[in-house]
Amino acid sequence: LMAPGEEVTPPQSPTHTPRHNEEVEEEGDGEDANVVDEAPVYSGRHKSRGHPFARVAHVLFKILPVAVYLTCTSIWDNFVVICVVSVLLLAIDFWVTKNVTGRLLVGLRWHNDVQSDGTSVWVFESLEDHTVINATDRRTFWIALSGFPVIWAALALTALLTLQLSWLLIVAMALLLSGANGVGYIKCKRDAKQKVRRFVAG
Repeated sequence: LMAPGEEVTPPQSPTHTPRHNEEVEEEGDGEDANVVDEAPVYSGRHKSRGHPFARVAHVLFKILPVAVYLTCTSIWDNFVVICVVSVLLLAIDFWVTKNVTGRLLVGLRWHNDVQSDGTSVWVFESLEDHTVINATDRRTFWIALSGFPVIWAALALTALLTLQLSWLLIVAMALLLSGANGVGYIKCKRDAKQKVRRFVAG
C-alpha cells in the first residue's frame, strides 16, 4: 500500500558492464601480469655487421707507409723527410693494430710488462665468447697482419738488389714493428685457445 501523494518510482535495471569490456579488461590484466623485466641480451648485431670502420682503419694504416715509401722514393730524393714520415706512419699502424683493431676485429690484445728485475713478461687478453666475432672482421685482420710483412720483405729484397741500402732502414723498421704485432697476436691466439681447452676440460 502507498501513502496518499507518494510518487511511484519505476524500477531501474541493474547496471551491467558489457561482457566485451570485461574480456578486454581481463586480457589487459593478464598481459600486465605476465610482463617480466629481463636483462638485455646480445642481439647479434655486432656479429652480423662487424666493425667496418675498424676494418678500413686496419688496412689503411698499413697501406699508407707502403704508399709513401714507393711514391716518395721514386719522385723525391729527400731521405730524411721520407724516413721520418714513414716511421711515423709505421708507429701509428703499430699502435692502432695493437690497441684498437685487434681488440675490435678478433677480440685479442697483447702487451709486455716489464718486471722489477728487468725481465719482460707477455700478457695476453682475449674475449671470452669468440662466437660473437664477425667472420669478415677476422679474415680482414689476419690477412692484413700477415700479408703486409711479406710486402715489406719483398721491398727489402728489392732494395738489396738495387743497392739502395739507405732505404733498408725504413724497411727494417717496418719489418720490426709488423713482426712484433704478428708474433704478439699469434701467441695471444694460442693462449686464448689454451684457455678454452682448460675451461672445457675443467
